[in-house]
Amino acid sequence: MADSILHFSPNVPVTLCLLDPEGSWDHEVQQGMYQTTTGKVFSLPRPAVVLLNELEPRPGEEIQITRHWKGRTSDPVQWTICLTARSEQARAAEDIAAIEVQNPQDLTAVLQESIVRVESRKPVTGPPTLVSPIPRKPPRRAMYPVGTGTDGPAPVQAVALAAIPQKPKPAVIPWNVAFREVSAWVAKELSGNNLQWSDEAQQAMVCTVLIQEAKAGRIGPWERGV
Repeated sequence: MADSILHFSPNVPVTLCLLDPEGSWDHEVQQGMYQTTTGKVFSLPRPAVVLLNELEPRPGEEIQITRHWKGRTSDPVQWTICLTARSEQARAAEDIAAIEVQNPQDLTAVLQESIVRVESRKPVTGPPTLVSPIPRKPPRRAMYPVGTGTDGPAPVQAVALAAIPQKPKPAVIPWNVAFREVSAWVAKELSGNNLQWSDEAQQAMVCTVLIQEAKAGRIGPWERGV
């Protein structure tokens, strides 16, 4: 029975697949109980259970769980739970399939949905067991002088606006041009580095780049001929 129990050594990532991501909650010990597809069983404390639920893994999908601890009794324990690269590639391929729509006007809406899915898959890390007080920053108004402008410093709003530089807007590339350039770039770099990736891996890379560029605001409407 002991061989079937999975333990998390400090700072050692463990890759596994859950048989049922829902698991079960043990009220007596306040822990979540889970089983892997290989028959191993393990438990997680409540903070790690919350992180696992936020990740929303699928049955049989690879995930990675890491228990962070420096080794001293006074040191807090922290958990990190995320999808593996294999799972990320599989989901990226699904995103690409979703983007392949008939009407180019639908690309923006579909891409936005993909961005939301990608953001939700980022590794989630829970707060440590022992949390130090967070120092409070002074109120923003205390950082600027106060006055009318005639008998003292300028008003707060004017000073604040002058102190905040305006970021230049990124250059926008039409959707069809961006797709053509990114696809060509991925193929060229793989060839130049003597790398032979599968079609699925190349699609995942193209999708990832396009999603990030669209999120940054550097991809605009589809370019059509007059």
